[in-house]
Amino acid sequence: MKKKLAMIFAAMLILLAAAPTAYGAGLEVTEIFPKTDSTGLQTVNQMARIYFSGDIDIKANEDCFKIVDPDGKAQKIMVLEQPEEPNRVNLVLEGDLKENTEYTIQIDGALTDTAGNTLGQDYTSSFKTRSQRTDSIVTTIMMVLMFGAVIVFTLRDQRKQQEEQEERDRRAGKEKKVNPYKEAKKKGGKGKTSQKKENPMSNTRQRANQIQADRKKKRREKVDQIMKENQKKGKKK
Repeated sequence: MKKKLAMIFAAMLILLAAAPTAYGAGLEVTEIFPKTDSTGLQTVNQMARIYFSGDIDIKANEDCFKIVDPDGKAQKIMVLEQPEEPNRVNLVLEGDLKENTEYTIQIDGALTDTAGNTLGQDYTSSFKTRSQRTDSIVTTIMMVLMFGAVIVFTLRDQRKQQEEQEERDRRAGKEKKVNPYKEAKKKGGKGKTSQKKENPMSNTRQRANQIQADRKKKRREKVDQIMKENQKKGKKK
């Protein structure tokens, strides 16, 4: 009986000694943003959010967080806590990232929460930034398509309105208005009448010449008459 009690007591001591170790290994990453293998992230004003299964003391664990580039170079970050969410850690990048580049979030396995639980092993999660050149090309294509669609719909609407107006005029018995200038231009003409406008100065000169001619004619007729009368008088003598 004494031996059984001794064995039970020893087992309890072993369990109590092992309990802190098992409990301390229970810290986990429950959620992370950007999500693992995310792509197309912005290169400016980027921030990572990490949620844990326990509350984190930022001051005691600040050195456990890093964001590195493909060459392993650590980026400048600010490790911030979220007062209303003590299990959340924010990693704010102080500088801009390179485009079309993969970055890795690294969390040291020594990270410990306020209850003494440790992460146990290193944790990593990667994300990739977007290509600005690709974004510019896509944006340009979208703008061209948008403006093209606007032009097509505008022309179609104008044509529809014109056809509706012509149909209303036809039903009302109105004749389609014809522009003489345009019609003459279609036929190869210059849209001008062939008649020349009379020059007022030319008409005045013609009248003056006609008056002078009439006066000369009258003087000649008078001279001829006088000569005829003189001839008659000479014959009588």
